[in-house]
Amino acid sequence: MRAPALLLASLLLAAAAACESAGPSGDELTITVTGEASLIAIGGTVQLTATARDGEGAVVQGLTFEWNTSNPAVATVSSSGLVTGAAGGTALITAGWRGSAGTKSISVIPAAGAGVGSVVLTAAEPLLAPGET
Repeated sequence: MRAPALLLASLLLAAAAACESAGPSGDELTITVTGEASLIAIGGTVQLTATARDGEGAVVQGLTFEWNTSNPAVATVSSSGLVTGAAGGTALITAGWRGSAGTKSISVIPAAGAGVGSVVLTAAEPLLAPGET
């Protein structure tokens, strides 16, 4: 009775190890992050996409990337790579998988029409007397 149990346990361990090592390791991948824009307005969004390639340059399908931002006060990123501008500045968006990562820099600017409405300059004292040029 012991031999079949040991054989079954060995087979289960071997199967688990095979599942654990299936697919490329992160060290073998190059990840590229792309998107239609590198500049967005506050409140604006851009969808980023990550593509992984193996050591031979072939695209690796079926990976779920972990998305992060270097500066969440400037730009946030969802688990699907959707970046939203939060404040003016620059953030580095990273897509990672098993130790490999790719990045894209996103700059966030105020929305058109936002910010200063007008500027009025008034001199404390006249620089020219009336009639002077």
